[in-house]
Amino acid sequence: MNLNRVFRTTMLFCVLLAFSCASDVALRKKQEEAKRNVGEAYLAERNFYRCIERATGSGKVVPDDPLLQNCLGLAYMGKKRLDLAVVHFKKPLP
Repeated sequence: MNLNRVFRTTMLFCVLLAFSCASDVALRKKQEEAKRNVGEAYLAERNFYRCIERATGSGKVVPDDPLLQNCLGLAYMGKKRLDLAVVHFKKPLP
């Protein structure tokens, strides 16, 4: 009887832990998307240094995000760093 209670408590803890981890990942993805959006705003202002600074901070969670890689590629093109631009343009491709 006591073993059954321990099992149920352990299972409840595991379920709660799984839900908290899933929501944490979703929150981090939203935060990284917001950083990418700020980077895109800097790109629109032609402030390439700030764009790269903000956008590379968002590459930690979603490195294969095609929007992020396009933003970085355009920023590096603006800085006349075509070698780095090509790398970022090719990243999301299979």
